[in-house]
Amino acid sequence: DLSKPAGQDWKYVGFLSNRFKYPDDPVFHTDQYPGLPIARKLKGRTFLYLTDMYADHLKIYRFDAQHDGETAIPSGFIAGRERAVAKVPNAPPGGDWIWRDANGDGRFNVD
Repeated sequence: DLSKPAGQDWKYVGFLSNRFKYPDDPVFHTDQYPGLPIARKLKGRTFLYLTDMYADHLKIYRFDAQHDGETAIPSGFIAGRERAVAKVPNAPPGGDWIWRDANGDGRFNVD
């Protein structure tokens, strides 16, 4: 709110990442050069899409305010260059792969 004086123009709302509940979150395992964040509401649900500066990969998150508050829940991932995604848990070898959280637990399961 830019109509307020400095220091009063913002307020803390929440922290998007939860390392303890979602340790496989790719935000903790990929290069973190800032890129383009896009938030969209689809059929009443909010989704967040994040790229890195070079668009090597796309992180997809969903929100469930009743269960996780402001935490972004890992829901999908599109991998590009191998080096940038090599440390993602249970990632297949090489780059160019897609992950979808089919069971809703936010983890990169082996299957």
